[in-house]
Amino acid sequence: LAFAKLILQRKSDELMRSRIEINFNNKLEKRQILKRADGRPFLNSDTAISISHHDQTVMTVKGKSGLACDIETVNENGVDKWNSMLGIEKASLAKQLAKTLNESYSNASTRVWGAMECLKKSGDNILNSFSFDANDQNGFVIFKSGDNKIISYRVFIHEYKKETVFSVLVNDEEKL
Repeated sequence: LAFAKLILQRKSDELMRSRIEINFNNKLEKRQILKRADGRPFLNSDTAISISHHDQTVMTVKGKSGLACDIETVNENGVDKWNSMLGIEKASLAKQLAKTLNESYSNASTRVWGAMECLKKSGDNILNSFSFDANDQNGFVIFKSGDNKIISYRVFIHEYKKETVFSVLVNDEEKL
C-alpha cells in the first residue's frame, strides 16, 4: 500500500507498554504511542497512526493524516443479526456487495462493518452514507465516503481458522 505503511505484527510485551517500532524513511525507529483526549493514538511527530488488533495480530497504518484501520474476523451471524447491526442502508450495501463479489452475506457484512469501524476511528460519523466504489480480482474492495476511501481485503488466517477482513481508510488526498 503506497499511501500508508502497513505493519502486521504479533502482540508483544513491548506493544503492551505502548511503544511501537515503525519504518520511517526506510529506518526502523521506536516511537512512543500517545493518546489524544478522545483516545485516538498518535505519535510524537506529525505522523498520523491507527492501530487495530485481533487475538495476537496487530495492524498499524501510518501516514500524513486522515487514516484508520480495522481487523474483523468473519462471523456467520445470520441475516437478521447482521441487518440489526448494520442498519437498513448498510445492510442493503452488504447485500449488493455479496451479489457483486459472489461471496457470502457474512463476508460482505464484515467488510461493511470494518468500513464503519474505520469511519468511526477517523472521527467521521458512521451514519454517513458510503458506497461500494470498486473491486479487483485480487480480493480488494474500495468503499467511498465523502473525501475518504476505505480499502477492504479478506483473507483466511489459519491461526483463527476463519476468514478475516482487513480495512484501511485514507483521505482522498493521500495517494492510493
